[in-house]
Amino acid sequence: YSEFIIANANEKNTRAAGSIRLDLALPHNIQLFATFLSSSNVNERDYGGPSAEPQTQMALGDVIFGAKYAHVVTPYLNIGGMAFTRFFSGVGEVGPDLGATAVGGRLLVTLDGRHFLPGKRAGFLVHLNLGYVYDNSMSLMGDAPNAADWPDTLQPFYQHLVKQFALGLSRSRAEIALGVEVPIRLGKGLLAPIVEYGFKYFTDDADKDLLSWHENDRVLISGGVSPDHAMAHNMILGLRYHFNRQFSMDVGVDIALGYPGYAISPSLPVYNVFASLNYRGAAGATGDCTPKTITIIKKEVQYVEKSKPAPLTGFVVGKVVDEKGSPISGAVVSYPGTGKSDQATDELGGFTSYQLKPGSHLIRISHPKYNIGDKKVDITASESGQKVTISLKSKVAALCPVVVAIQDGKNKPMSGNVRILGKTMAGAELSKEQSVDDSGKGSLSLPPGAYQLVITKQKYLARQQTITLPTCTDTRVEVMLKRKPARSAVHLNKKKKRITITKKVHFKYNKATLLKASNTLLDEVASLLIEHPEVLLVRVEGHTDNRGNPKYNMKLSQQRAEAVRNYLIAQGVKPERLEAKGYGRSRPRYANISERFRRKNRRVEFTILKQK
Repeated sequence: YSEFIIANANEKNTRAAGSIRLDLALPHNIQLFATFLSSSNVNERDYGGPSAEPQTQMALGDVIFGAKYAHVVTPYLNIGGMAFTRFFSGVGEVGPDLGATAVGGRLLVTLDGRHFLPGKRAGFLVHLNLGYVYDNSMSLMGDAPNAADWPDTLQPFYQHLVKQFALGLSRSRAEIALGVEVPIRLGKGLLAPIVEYGFKYFTDDADKDLLSWHENDRVLISGGVSPDHAMAHNMILGLRYHFNRQFSMDVGVDIALGYPGYAISPSLPVYNVFASLNYRGAAGATGDCTPKTITIIKKEVQYVEKSKPAPLTGFVVGKVVDEKGSPISGAVVSYPGTGKSDQATDELGGFTSYQLKPGSHLIRISHPKYNIGDKKVDITASESGQKVTISLKSKVAALCPVVVAIQDGKNKPMSGNVRILGKTMAGAELSKEQSVDDSGKGSLSLPPGAYQLVITKQKYLARQQTITLPTCTDTRVEVMLKRKPARSAVHLNKKKKRITITKKVHFKYNKATLLKASNTLLDEVASLLIEHPEVLLVRVEGHTDNRGNPKYNMKLSQQRAEAVRNYLIAQGVKPERLEAKGYGRSRPRYANISERFRRKNRRVEFTILKQK
C-alpha cells in the first residue's frame, strides 16, 4: 500500500502474514482450536533525518486458543458461539507478554436459505456476527512519544505508528458483521461466492500523546479522518471452494471502507489479499468416520383450486439392517433420478422417505462398511406408508497373496513353519501360523498391513522377516535356514538377565569388522532372540583390554558392539530390541596381568534389559 498510515510521507508499506490453525472436534458440537500467527512488515518512506527504526519488523509467536459451540435451532436457523484468548509475543523476547493478552467472544446467527430451495443447485446463507474483544496488546508499545519533546522531527511519531501496525496491535472494540454466502454445486465440488460487510467501534479512549502531534496540522492523516475517530468498516469479497468433504480453499480480498484515527487504533490496510487451505480429518476419536446426519421429515401443505385436486402420493417407512438383522445407523438413503436430497438412517436403522408419486422407484442405500444396496419399491397412494426392510452385506477386505519360499544352506527347498504377527491397515491385531510342505513354498493370504514372519524348523536356526503390504500386490519372501550346531554355544539365563556365549566373537585386528568365523555363533544368538519374543530389549556390550589409548579403546568397543547389533538385525531381529554400548577397558573381567587374561577381557556380552 502507498500512504495509508500517514499522508504526504512518500510511504510504501508491504505486509505478509500467515497462520496455521488446528481444530479438534469434540462431542456435543464443541470444537477446540489453536492458531499460530506470524507476520513480516516492510515500511519505506522519506525519513527526513536519521532514524534507528528497522525497515523490516516481524511479529512471530502470537498464539490464539479458543473454543466454539454450535446449535441447530431449526432446519433453517443455526446459532454458534466462540470464546478465545490471544497471547502476543513480547517485543524482542522469547515467549508471550501476558500483560498484553486479548480475550473476546462472538455470537454467530446463520439463516440457511437452502431449506427454502430444496433440490436446487444453488442456495444462500446469511450470517450475522456480533462480538466484543478486550484487547490490551497496545501495552507492548509503552508510552507514545509526545510532540512537545520532538519539535524538529516527525520520526518518533512515524516509528510508533508503523511499529504498532507491524506488530498487529489494536484496542478493545465491539464488532458486527453481516455476510451472504451463495453455495453452487460445480462438478463434484461446491463453489461459494461470499460478500461480507464489517463494522468496528473502538471503546478505549484516544492516546493524548498521539493527539498532540495533530496540533497545528503538523501531520495529515490518510483519508482526512480525525485522529480520535473511533469507528472503522470494511468489506470482504471472496470465494470458497470445497473439493470434497475434507479439502477446501478460500481466496479473497479485504477492502477498507473507513479508518479509525491513529490515536485510537492503527489504520486499516487499504486492502488485504488472502488465501487459505483447509483439511478436515475423516476419522473421529473412536476411529468411526461415519457421518451422523439428522433426518428431518417435512410436512408440506399445498393450496390448490378445487377444480384441480392434488395428486395422490405415497411414501416408504424403511429400515436398513445387516446380514444378522442388526440395524445400521448413519447409512445414506438416496433416490436416483428424482432430484431429492439424500437422507440418513437413525440409530435404529430407520428412515421415512419423501412423498413419492405412485409407481416404481429405486431406493439406494450406501455405507462405508457395507456394499451398496438397491431396492425397487412399487409406491401406491397411501397415508400410512409402505414398510420396507433393506439388508446390506458387509464389505469383504481384500487379501494380498504372499509366497514364502524356504531353502536350506545348499539352496534346496525344504519344509518349515511360518508364524505371522502384526497389524492390519485397519489397526486389527493378526496372529496365525501356517506350515510349508517339502516343496518349500507356502501361500499366504493377508489383508493390507505390516507383519513379522517368523520361520522355524526343528534342528534349524529361526529367521524373521518383516513385510509391509500397503496395497495388495504379489509378494515373495525367500528365506534360507541354517542348521543348528551339534552343540549349542548360546544359552538364555532369564534369572541372571544374560545371554551367555561359550565362544568368542572374532574381529579383524584393531578393527570393528566381523570375521566369518563368528557368523555361526551370531546366527545362533539371532535365532534365540527370534524364538524368545518375551525378551524385549538386549544390550550388546563391547569390551577391550588395557593396552592402547583409553579413548581409542572406548571408540573401538562401541564400533564393535554396533557391528554385532547390525549383524543381528540383518538376520531378522527387530532393531528396537537391540542397543549397543562400548565400555572400552572400564569393565575388565580379569586382571590384565597376562596375555591369557587380556584375551578374555576382549569380549562381547549380551545383557537383558527388559523381559516379560
